[in-house]
Amino acid sequence: MALIQDHTQFFARIHVHGLTSENGERCPITLERHISFPPPVEVSGHDCPDLKVIDIDLSPRTLDPVFDLTARVRFDSPQPKGQNIEWNPSNPKNALGYGRSGLVFPLEVLSISPSNDPRAADLMAQLPPLCIKVATPGYARSLAREAWFYEHLDAKGLTGVITPRCYGVFHAALGTSRSNTDLKVDIPNYNYYSIAKRPIWEHTLHYTAPLSEEHYDSKNNTLALSRYFADDRKCSYKSSPWRLFSQSPKVTTLTVLVMDLLGEPMTVKDFEEEWDGDVQDMYDDLARAFILHQDGRFPNVLRVPNHAQRHCESHLRAHKWNFVDWENANLQCDTVTTRHRLRTQALDISDYSSSVGGVYGRLRGWI
Repeated sequence: MALIQDHTQFFARIHVHGLTSENGERCPITLERHISFPPPVEVSGHDCPDLKVIDIDLSPRTLDPVFDLTARVRFDSPQPKGQNIEWNPSNPKNALGYGRSGLVFPLEVLSISPSNDPRAADLMAQLPPLCIKVATPGYARSLAREAWFYEHLDAKGLTGVITPRCYGVFHAALGTSRSNTDLKVDIPNYNYYSIAKRPIWEHTLHYTAPLSEEHYDSKNNTLALSRYFADDRKCSYKSSPWRLFSQSPKVTTLTVLVMDLLGEPMTVKDFEEEWDGDVQDMYDDLARAFILHQDGRFPNVLRVPNHAQRHCESHLRAHKWNFVDWENANLQCDTVTTRHRLRTQALDISDYSSSVGGVYGRLRGWI
């Protein structure tokens, strides 16, 4: 029986050890696979009319996953070479990455079931090292949005080219489901992000973080779509269950992404060596996909292990680096607008390099 080729259809649910406890004892949590959250398309550029509906199909990938993954989060793994993260309240023990919306840890695969399916053993043998990104309180939708961009980039043939494989977004509500009855989130220093302490905004009781296309509607105490964005004809954004999903201190949820584990983040030295090559070429690939990454700092540009590098059809070679952290990305309505804005973002990462001691880089003529 042939192994499933679409990595986004591998896992229907995951059983994760290390994130939760029950009555002080460590217990695994079961998270179910969920569909991703489509973005509306930004139509505010000078080459786009003030559209209400666009012809791009924003539908999330249809799910038909097969296996259950059982894994353990590793809090004892050493930091990747070149990643020197000092302790502070927002940095849980040995996180590979951390920020406002999520915490990233290595993930040790324990088993794949059903064990009587020969494809499970084949997949177990072929899986590369994995990691898990755990949403901080209030940012579940951000990870669901990030999952959509991984799907979109995969459909464009860019998985392994400029971004790693993502196996989907998984979600559970603690204390309300049969399998997670009395569980509590138990991640080192996770209380730093506690949603119960205060809302996302100080001036109103709203506990769900806005996405880039949203603004806070104080009249209705909800998040509303900006007039500079448009849905598709299927209303993929408007009809998504994530659009009206809200979080509160009364119900604890846990949302995660499972992804391939990459290497160390880019350094100033790496940037200066790669600026005229991989860095600008990767932004060129993004322009072809109508995507603005919006957060191209060095911690979000990671080295790709040799086994995971994939040939880029546009540049006729494999890139050494991949972008991660797509939750702030925007989908644009045309290539011209995208290239214009990517020029600004490419200059921004050059400015970032200068701010941390590097040499300012000039752009090539492609953008």
